Amino acid sequence: KLSLLKTRILKSLKIISPSFHGILDYIVDVCLICVPLIFDFKKVSSIVFWIPIGIGISNFIYSMLTVYSTSLVKIIPLKLHLLFDYLAGIILFSIAFIIPMEGFVKLFYITMGVGIILATSFTRKKKKKNT
Repeated sequence: KLSLLKTRILKSLKIISPSFHGILDYIVDVCLICVPLIFDFKKVSSIVFWIPIGIGISNFIYSMLTVYSTSLVKIIPLKLHLLFDYLAGIILFSIAFIIPMEGFVKLFYITMGVGIILATSFTRKKKKKNT
């Protein structure tokens, strides 16, 4: 019974639809690409500048190829897309503590990493059934 309760609680936390996740993807992509350019992350280091841009571009590409309503071509299953998202979030979060950085740049990396992980965790893998 405890396992069933745990499963129900976890399912009830899946509050982000695949369609809304798709919209969030493109907003996050714009942030990952533009913020390092606008705030000149190159002052910290070249790698700190390029990591979020590379993740933003790759996320944009696989988002355009994911099986959900906001993509152009539906090739990549949502479960695989979400795995890529988890990896992106973990990379961003981890880099904040691996590469020396501080202030806004560090906050950006941590916030984007945690935000991506949370959004991915709260995304439903299937459309909600009308009951």
